[in-house]
Amino acid sequence: MWRLVRRYLTTQQPQVQPFSLELTLPRSNFLSDNELFTVAKELGSLSTKNLKENLNAMQHLQDYFYTLSTRIKKMQTSDISNIMKSIVKNAELRGTEFTKDFWSRATYELETRVEEFDLDLAADVAHSYCYIKYNGPEVNKFLNALAEGIGEFEISDYLNIPLHKIEDILWSYSFKNVGTMHLYKYLANAILIHPDFENASLQNVSKIAYYFSRAQLGRKYGGPEYFKKTEEIIWNGIHQGKVTKIEEIDDIIHYLIPANIGSNDLRALLEYTLFRLLTDPKQSITVVQLLKITTAFTHYIIKYEPLNLLLQQLAKDSLEILNAKQIVQILWAYTRHNKASKDFIYTLVNRLKTLLKTEKDLQFRNFTYLINSLVNSGIKDPEIWKHFDSISVNYLKESKSDDHYLIKFLSLYGGIGWENNEVYERGIKELLDNNRLPAEHPKDITRAVIATYETPAMQTPEFLKHLNTKIFHAANYMKQDEISNTVYSLALLNKGSLDVYSSLENSILNAGLNKIRPQSLGNACLGFGLVGMSAFCKSAMANVIDCFHKHQGRVYEDYESEDEEQQSTNKLILVNDKELAFNIFLTATSIVQMAWMAAAIGNREQLFWTDKLHESLIKIPMANYRYTINEWIWTAKTMQDEEDFLVALDPFHYGLLQQVLALIPPKGVQYENYIKELEEKVNSYPPELIEKMEKPKKITPEFLESVIETSKSLGFDVNPNPTHILGMKPDLNINGKDILLYDKDDYIYLSKGFYQLSGTKDLLTHLKLKKQIIKASGRKTFDIFVGDWNDLTTQEEKKQYLSALSNSS
Repeated sequence: MWRLVRRYLTTQQPQVQPFSLELTLPRSNFLSDNELFTVAKELGSLSTKNLKENLNAMQHLQDYFYTLSTRIKKMQTSDISNIMKSIVKNAELRGTEFTKDFWSRATYELETRVEEFDLDLAADVAHSYCYIKYNGPEVNKFLNALAEGIGEFEISDYLNIPLHKIEDILWSYSFKNVGTMHLYKYLANAILIHPDFENASLQNVSKIAYYFSRAQLGRKYGGPEYFKKTEEIIWNGIHQGKVTKIEEIDDIIHYLIPANIGSNDLRALLEYTLFRLLTDPKQSITVVQLLKITTAFTHYIIKYEPLNLLLQQLAKDSLEILNAKQIVQILWAYTRHNKASKDFIYTLVNRLKTLLKTEKDLQFRNFTYLINSLVNSGIKDPEIWKHFDSISVNYLKESKSDDHYLIKFLSLYGGIGWENNEVYERGIKELLDNNRLPAEHPKDITRAVIATYETPAMQTPEFLKHLNTKIFHAANYMKQDEISNTVYSLALLNKGSLDVYSSLENSILNAGLNKIRPQSLGNACLGFGLVGMSAFCKSAMANVIDCFHKHQGRVYEDYESEDEEQQSTNKLILVNDKELAFNIFLTATSIVQMAWMAAAIGNREQLFWTDKLHESLIKIPMANYRYTINEWIWTAKTMQDEEDFLVALDPFHYGLLQQVLALIPPKGVQYENYIKELEEKVNSYPPELIEKMEKPKKITPEFLESVIETSKSLGFDVNPNPTHILGMKPDLNINGKDILLYDKDDYIYLSKGFYQLSGTKDLLTHLKLKKQIIKASGRKTFDIFVGDWNDLTTQEEKKQYLSALSNSS
């Protein structure tokens, strides 16, 4: 009997229970590391919708990621990598609120283990970070540390792994636009001598070149050597007859043309080769190939006109078989830089009117590109806009769009001044959701601020307060360009609070200003200068001087005296000084923004304000174009706009230039005559441009009317439209005296209650300068502050106040 029992016990196999996510996830705190990994693999294949359907509560998912975060320190590095690879397969888990802590902790832990990585593991981990939406500052810090580690491997280590693994590393780092100079040079060298590279197809050679072009460091280091080799390989390959199919030339153009790789000769060869294959009766082109070719030329103007006309004709011939999304792609490509005739554009748009009846006919993302194309093309036809207008409202009612495209959509509507309050109301309602505009995605917050500045319909008190909070929390995540664009827009709105401006100032100063682009430096100088953030202005002055010196070719010799004890007060000898040269790196607008800040903070250093600088500034003309940092509206610029942007000023910045010139006159001039000469130059422009030299002041109608009516009741001569001086207009002229009215919007830091609590009357900087210049010109000027006026409770008190002003000298 015991023998039978023993035989039964030894022959029966335990029942293996199938893995159940529904049963396993609720007990995540008790799972082994291996079970945690199994759960990660399962989660990677499910959508959040599936999870909600299969599980009783999302709380279990949050508990799982919490457990995962607490176990990271004990896990093998390869296990962390495998879990990351599994999770990023699920797009909805890449940046949700409950995975954020996991990504952050994993990043900090991986940084401590960089020395453990081999090239395979480095490629896998870097690849995962390209899909993670979490973008805390520790991510770039880790990736740069990993880049240093990758660069320490011997070249033989690279030759012992497949070429595609090296490509993976390059792809990841160029996608994130991070890494080191050494990394890109090392990768270029490893790829060029790798044994697999000799047999690489022309398409793959082109693709690798494109990867180098995506990263700023890659284009500068490693890229040039690789680009040169790419051109040689492609040139020889085409002449040796290796490109025989449309799909081959299609791929090559797809990678090289958008990346601006290759000489003019190579591009001409690519254009002609494409035309030759398209006109070959043995070849045929698919819709997919046509779209790929057309979109590759989005930022490029085809020089070979027969090819240009042929591609447009192919697009028109294909309209009946193209869907709405595909037509939008073609429309977008041709409206960038307006490369096609209006007739061609209208043909595409009219076809879209036929295809698009409701918001269900096209994804919202593609619809924003349609609207952007209409803006680019300059089409103002009300019938066309009204057709798409009704669909726009339905999109915001029915479809859940992500932040990027919603802000882009609102920016486009606001940028062209198209009025549809329902669009703005619904868009703002979406953005007021606290889950929108997370701090980890600061670029979207910056774009929202820009859109709000340019769109009065978005400037509601509730939304401005919401943005203020979002900016404060995102400041530490922002890059320098984002900070400068944010503070520029926020300062011109003048709706930021002191803590917001301080957080932006601290963030940009902590990052350092040595590598900031001139355009960003200019925007930051104007923004921080307008609201009087002195720490930034003082720190930035050295960078402004360096920037001006560089573009003036300024050279100094030694000190005038060799006595070392005198060098603190000694003067440098200037031996070379030229007028500023405007270009795409340093535009006239950036020059004026920096010069304005220097003048506003009281810089009067003669080594800065040289005669050549004055000559450069006074020659800058005003042009009738609109300066904008709205990247989507700027795509609609004409060739004339591009030229004006480099060498001329829009009316507002021309007004700032006049403030600079009035504050810092050249040495030895008679000031009154100098101002008259400046006024004559300003008056030579059309009145409609002069009117735009100042931003419209938001004076409360009740305040303005009360001052006017009280003045008239006293028999005073009231002129509500006084003459300007250098484009700056007083608000009123009463009995021959200029009156400057200051409403609540004219003060710095308009956080709730700031003015009442602090009692400050600190005005925005440009208003201080305006007051200073008008008085310096000899005109009698008086101030009336809204707070002082409202404190006068009776009409008699107001009359006495105005009488005292009128009788004062």
